[in-house]
Amino acid sequence: MTCCCACFKPRYQRLVDRIYPKNSQDGVVKSRLENLCYYACTCSPDKLDKIGVYMENRLEHDLARKRYENVMISMEAIDKLLSSCRSRSLNLFASSFIAMVQLLLESDKVFLKSRATESFLGFCRIQEETPSYHRPYTHIVRLFCAMSYTSNTAADWEDDRLKCRISGIKGLDGIVRKTASDEHGGFNIYTDQIASYMVPALLMNFETNGPNAEGDSELDNIEVNTPFVTNSDDPCKLADNCMRDLFHGCGYSTLKHLMIPLLTYLDEDRWQPPYFAKKCISLVMTSINAQYAFEAIKLLLNHLANPSFNPKLKTAILEVIGDAVAIANTAAIGPSVLDVFHKMLHHLQSSIECQITSRNVNLADELEYQNAIINIMGTYAVNLPDFQKIDIMIFLMSKMPEKGIINPENHLESEWLLLNIILKCVKSVAQKYTTVHLRDTFKNSLRDPLLQVSLSPDPDVRVLVQEILHTLIDRHNNTDRLREIQFVNSRDELQLIWEKPHKQDLSFMNWHGPQLYQYLFESLFKEQNTDACYNALYCTLALLCVEVGSDFDSLLEIIRFLLGAQDTAVNNDFNRSTEEVARVHTVVAAVFNLVGKIFLFTFPELDRHVMQIVNKRRDEGKFLLHNLCSSQFISKQKPANHSDNIITYA
Repeated sequence: MTCCCACFKPRYQRLVDRIYPKNSQDGVVKSRLENLCYYACTCSPDKLDKIGVYMENRLEHDLARKRYENVMISMEAIDKLLSSCRSRSLNLFASSFIAMVQLLLESDKVFLKSRATESFLGFCRIQEETPSYHRPYTHIVRLFCAMSYTSNTAADWEDDRLKCRISGIKGLDGIVRKTASDEHGGFNIYTDQIASYMVPALLMNFETNGPNAEGDSELDNIEVNTPFVTNSDDPCKLADNCMRDLFHGCGYSTLKHLMIPLLTYLDEDRWQPPYFAKKCISLVMTSINAQYAFEAIKLLLNHLANPSFNPKLKTAILEVIGDAVAIANTAAIGPSVLDVFHKMLHHLQSSIECQITSRNVNLADELEYQNAIINIMGTYAVNLPDFQKIDIMIFLMSKMPEKGIINPENHLESEWLLLNIILKCVKSVAQKYTTVHLRDTFKNSLRDPLLQVSLSPDPDVRVLVQEILHTLIDRHNNTDRLREIQFVNSRDELQLIWEKPHKQDLSFMNWHGPQLYQYLFESLFKEQNTDACYNALYCTLALLCVEVGSDFDSLLEIIRFLLGAQDTAVNNDFNRSTEEVARVHTVVAAVFNLVGKIFLFTFPELDRHVMQIVNKRRDEGKFLLHNLCSSQFISKQKPANHSDNIITYA
């Protein structure tokens, strides 16, 4: 009866049936398989689809009856058909192939899952010419992810479970490469659903050596778009290769779908110590397109807003962000630089509010967290062009609290803390800036608020402002040589570097020099000036001498400033103490000494006169040459018989 019924079967069914031998252990009948392939290649495309459906039904029938030899024959035949037929006619036939692969992956036999993965990887290498919108990959992704989660305990490394994990990772890599090479917009793996399956499964294998293990240098050298790593037996390397392919293929709008499950996975006690987190973020930053790197940094900064994070955890996350910023090149600047700095400033403000309002806060952890954000700002600014660094400093200065800058009675504690933090941020960005012309650096929107804050009642704030001025004025790295008040015997002693000022700088000093000197003058006579304040003011005046003092008019303005400060100190117009007056005289003497040595050949009489006054002070008025670096005065009281000729240079 069976033979009679077989005569009435369609030809394609008879050809399929003939490839199975009477003894299934003999394997596929090669000659009849060739006949089947020839028929499939020469007949109409609908016949190929029917062959696929028939083979799918036969495979399901054999699986149900545990005829595994016939199952292997079916997979060998389907692989041969896929490689023999034209890619244009594989569309519907591939759906039957995917269904057959799913049937094997759903079985509980590891060798069947491995065989299905091998066939699927071969299918992924085929370049199709038609779109595959109907291709059902979602379920097969779940199956490969489930295989990747197979236990990884030490006792399982030599049994079939390791093979199952490896097959699962290879299958995911095949899906990534298959969809990446699909130019017709088929199955999209960059969705929340698919990413929530794939990313944790890959990270679990990427974490094979434990979350606290140091990074593997071999993994860092793997390039994107390398061939299939099918001969590797290391799940960690396979997962690394697959994740690089996955992140390399994502776009601007799809990156967040991959980053969210990655960050969620790291939140499970994997930020501290940050070895594994750095390894993951480094992989992301080196794999994605460089122009999308700023978006990854924004997503990391947004993740800091989680209210359940403590300051120590946030500091660890910032350490990871710092590495990500360092990896990003100049293409990672992005169109929304101010938005990135606004987010960082928002985190600083939140930290300050928490520092003031919360009773259980650890002050040391909060300060460490704030310093980490400031360092990140400086690191991020390295990749910015100079004009954007100026814009960043202007933006930060615009966020200063309006109250309490001048009048200490009107301030709130949070405003004073915010003011200090913002100035530290400006300093961090300014240290990455290279001044070319003072006119381009000191724009009105930066210069005016900076000089206003220089008169703050807080000495620490005044020192911060002067340090920012040092960074922006100094173009020849002379700040370290002029950081403290000192008297020199020759200009070669300091090894200063200077050059003739540009016309733009001289024009800037003609227009805005009086404003700058006015604020420096008032800062010199502020109350509660500390040693650090006088050292900072000396450094600012010394840098101005070096940078623009080569011009006669600019040098004349500096000398007028010094003589005016000296007259004010002699008359004590501000009613300052003897100690404060002596410090002002010391600053004036030190700057006069520097001017005389720098312009020794131009104005030798000036240097000779300055040295006469300095030597006379050493003999008769040592309190006027107080060394501000020490905590003790040489003499705290003025001599009763002091004379004006040991005080003034006029």
